[in-house]
Amino acid sequence: MPELTLIDYLYIVSVCAFFNWAIATFIFNRITVRFIDKSIKAAGETCAEWDKGVGMRVVLYAMTIVQKKAQEVSLINEDLVKKYARKKDTTLAWYYCLSSVAFFALMFSMYFIIE
Repeated sequence: MPELTLIDYLYIVSVCAFFNWAIATFIFNRITVRFIDKSIKAAGETCAEWDKGVGMRVVLYAMTIVQKKAQEVSLINEDLVKKYARKKDTTLAWYYCLSSVAFFALMFSMYFIIE
């Protein structure tokens, strides 16, 4: 059996980080984004109409939930997102943000490690 090198271990960790990020994205989108969108529509407000299929509101919702203070200018209504975010939504937002940062930091560092 061939011996594994540092590059091989980095590939294995990268694949695991990718699947972790993919699972976090799927779970956050299915649970939190759907709930917040339904709550906003039930309140008679409009959701992000500009985001038809792009999915940028997922990132914006996560960043809004994680941040302590709302931004002055935003593409989404941050006050409504914070109002309807539950405790588990905060946990899922942190999981999504941390897994995203870990995956992209690993990919960025691998660019410089692999020659």
